[in-house]
Amino acid sequence: MKINKNAVYYGLGFSILSFILLYVGIHFLLQSEITLQNYVAYLVFSTIIGIITFIFANFKNKVGLYVFSLGYLIAFISMFYSFSQNLDGWQDLIGLLQMMMILGIGLIVSVIIQVVMHYRNKF
Repeated sequence: MKINKNAVYYGLGFSILSFILLYVGIHFLLQSEITLQNYVAYLVFSTIIGIITFIFANFKNKVGLYVFSLGYLIAFISMFYSFSQNLDGWQDLIGLLQMMMILGIGLIVSVIIQVVMHYRNKF
């Protein structure tokens, strides 16, 4: 299997962007202290996002990549919105859970769309 060079750039870009957005959201918007455990969690989460993006881009699943990217954008916007609200100290948990749920929904929808398109083109 040949690895697409652009797919590597997509994966790295999404991974780095995810790390930066998590750091900015939690450190600056929530004004929380960042520990080594936080950095490790950001790194693991960002790596997972980068791998998912790499897989979509490497297999040239454009529609899946676009749908996942749209879910990614909506997820981080909703996380930042939740972080900016005054929810009596729950905005951090609500924002992170909301972001992960929207990302999960975006991933599932993009995989379903990609499978449907695969079978439609096959037959």
